[in-house]
Amino acid sequence: MRVLLDELDTKILNYLLKNEEFNAAKMAKLFRVTPQTIYIRIKKMKKAGIIKGLFPRIDPSVCGYSIGSVLMIKLKDNRDISEFIKKFEKEKYTTIVYSLVGLYDILLALRYNNRNKLNKFVEKIRKNKKVDYADLFYIEHVALERFAPCPLN
Repeated sequence: MRVLLDELDTKILNYLLKNEEFNAAKMAKLFRVTPQTIYIRIKKMKKAGIIKGLFPRIDPSVCGYSIGSVLMIKLKDNRDISEFIKKFEKEKYTTIVYSLVGLYDILLALRYNNRNKLNKFVEKIRKNKKVDYADLFYIEHVALERFAPCPLN
């Protein structure tokens, strides 16, 4: 279900996408509304599922997770995608899980602090009887990483 956002909602979302910290007073002053209005709008957007949470932006490499990679997986039977994906929801090194349409069925973005741990994880995936093949790509440089287009229209 698509939710209609008004101009203030869009301003709030764009502010949150561009700024590391949530500051209702600063946003209220900038948008000429009260801080209470900002809180109400954010609560409304959370309830509608637009905002999933307010999280700090962390540089994984500074925290020791300097090995970034993408694992592309092709299953033998793509009807197993949903079941297979559930295995990665609690995997602490997995940062993104997408089901795909095309040559591959699943994309995993991974952040590891140890190449041996990464290799063991990839081998475990490749040995899974439901996996046809899995290709690993190392991330050389993160040129851009965001999770929504900015600015939102």
